[in-house]
Amino acid sequence: MKKTADEYDGYIELAIKPLNQRSIADKLLYSGQSRISARMNLNNEDTLCYFLITMGGGITQGEEYLTKIQLAPESRAIISTQAPTYVYKCDDGKISKQFFEISLGENSILEYLPDNVIPYKNANYDQISEIKLGKGASLIYSDGITAGWAPDGSDFKYDYVHMDTKLLYEGKLMYSDNMILDPQNFDLNELGMYENYRNYSSLIAVNEKIDEDFVHTMQQQLSKDKHCNWGISKLEGPGLVLRVLGESISANQQKIYEAANYLRQKLFDSPALDLRKDASLWA
Repeated sequence: MKKTADEYDGYIELAIKPLNQRSIADKLLYSGQSRISARMNLNNEDTLCYFLITMGGGITQGEEYLTKIQLAPESRAIISTQAPTYVYKCDDGKISKQFFEISLGENSILEYLPDNVIPYKNANYDQISEIKLGKGASLIYSDGITAGWAPDGSDFKYDYVHMDTKLLYEGKLMYSDNMILDPQNFDLNELGMYENYRNYSSLIAVNEKIDEDFVHTMQQQLSKDKHCNWGISKLEGPGLVLRVLGESISANQQKIYEAANYLRQKLFDSPALDLRKDASLWA
């Protein structure tokens, strides 16, 4: 049986609607360890923007969080996080969980660009995301996970990470990614896994302008990199996915934001995104 809002350790419900050619918050609810910032005033644009906040600096063992984001038709918003999501150690087999339910009405635009998940030593983490888009809706959505933290400075000391993302466009499955990272039983540095990189990130974009030619041009336009390896694939529908393996959070975030800015300019004629974040978060 589905939990009620107050049964989660952190709960967010954010609904956006259009009003007088602008977008406003129609519903803004939070409880437990979750918060929503005041509206962020961006330097380069007037797009509605909020940061999601986890109190206490991270997720502790066995905690469960639910975030629900809904955009009404013709609305637009930018959503990010105040800081990375730290997942602390989990004892006695307890698993920390985050659930995301995102719904976009017709011709709405959501840019959801959170900071990375960083699991500490002995962390167990599940992240389940379901994204539904109506006809003509646009999405720029990223996520990422870093190698984590351990007292001896070594990488991949978390116990287990599971990140399951499903995206439906007009009710049809466009994208499904079920990623399991199990460093206790598999060497994540091997070929086909992290390949000696430390950080993984992905970016999904959906817009009716995205076709094979758009993807090919974007592949040619993004810069070459010494500190990360990346690739772009066309989805079954008007979308694409960018995957990045990098040496640092900074290298990955720079590539994610380069791609996001390219998409913003080509799809929406919007300026480069400036969330005024402390660059030390990506060090």
